[in-house]
Amino acid sequence: DWLDAYLGLVTRDRETAEQAALALVSSSHTPPELTAFGAWTLALIGEWDRGTRILREQLATIHRSPGWMHHALFLDHYQRQNYTAALAEAEKFNATGFFWDPLEKAAALGQLGEIDRGQEQLRQLVDLNPDFIRDPRRYLSCFIFTDELVNHVLDGLLKGGLSTQADGAD
Repeated sequence: DWLDAYLGLVTRDRETAEQAALALVSSSHTPPELTAFGAWTLALIGEWDRGTRILREQLATIHRSPGWMHHALFLDHYQRQNYTAALAEAEKFNATGFFWDPLEKAAALGQLGEIDRGQEQLRQLVDLNPDFIRDPRRYLSCFIFTDELVNHVLDGLLKGGLSTQADGAD
């Protein structure tokens, strides 16, 4: 079910996340919102093509889909270094009050070299979650499944002007 997919994702248990996500996207009885969640999970664990294809199909059928579902689409573009498309998806996140909203925008803007705009997003990020600067990898790792992509997003944030007390670099 969706909870198993979620827990598998945040604990980086690929097998659990994948099995639960596949069950959600394979059942004809799953509502579109849960099918989208399964597809979102598939994309985030690295099944980018399949997950984003199904996610886009489901988002087209959901009247008011939650903006956070665009996180997977943002990361898909971002990991392909298509930062303009990643920024467009980040703009759809549209979750005022949730630090992932400015985080995604700041990372894409940093990669695009739009430092002034990126720094404004970083200020919003730190205002929403002051603890983020102490251990950004911990936060990024919750909803970014691979260390490689965590590093890539952190790189965008640093290029955008994120000043950390400890960047968590190994």
